Amino acid sequence: MLKVKSLKMELDKKMILHDINFEVVEGDWLMICGPNGSGKTSLIKALSGQNAYTGEIEINASKLHLLKTKQKAMLFGVLDQHPGSDFDFTVEELVRIGRYPHLKGWFKSWTAADQEALETVLRQTNLWQKRNRSVQSLSGGERQRAYLAQLFLQDPKLLILDEPSNHLDLIYEQDLFRTLKEWLQQPERAIITVMHDLSLAKKYGNRALLLKEGHQITFNEIGKALSSEKLNSSYQMDIASYLKEKYQQWQ
Repeated sequence: MLKVKSLKMELDKKMILHDINFEVVEGDWLMICGPNGSGKTSLIKALSGQNAYTGEIEINASKLHLLKTKQKAMLFGVLDQHPGSDFDFTVEELVRIGRYPHLKGWFKSWTAADQEALETVLRQTNLWQKRNRSVQSLSGGERQRAYLAQLFLQDPKLLILDEPSNHLDLIYEQDLFRTLKEWLQQPERAIITVMHDLSLAKKYGNRALLLKEGHQITFNEIGKALSSEKLNSSYQMDIASYLKEKYQQWQ
């Protein structure tokens, strides 16, 4: 579904990504991990076409830079780390925006099928009762779910998520990852997630890309990519010992 070959990125005459190579196939949940400053968000911006790069990015065998905006929207959806809107949309109005790539005709008419899809994702993300509320009145977790519902209504093949659980309460975090896991069960779907929490990465991901200072440490199955040896190399500390000590009071 996605192939990245020899990807490099330069910003202000400084190389921030060096020779990144990996692929994502149907059913994958790829976790992109690494310490702050390792290039995780920069990589996401390249994959979503927001930042210039050299090398190759192919989505469903099509080169990213050749795809038109609507084609991109049909193939992948992006949830930034801090999504937000200055407009006072209701939840339903915000989520409806995700349907735009699927609307047909000169006037982009809204059909009964579109309405059914909207109602389905609002219920799926537990937002049905809040559909008429202002997005500005929602909690951080509720707002995150609203933007996720917008992505679900967009119905792409690939979700690209940058720290989707950042600053969420645990109940919203749990709900978010359960919802994403259910979404991934459908055919021809995959997820790429920038993940700070290594425990969540190992719990939900099946493959991982580990970065350090813009360099690729490894791309492999989750257990091998996030092994103690690889993590210590990336983070420059004994990650496994630290996490075991951190969470030992819950054992």
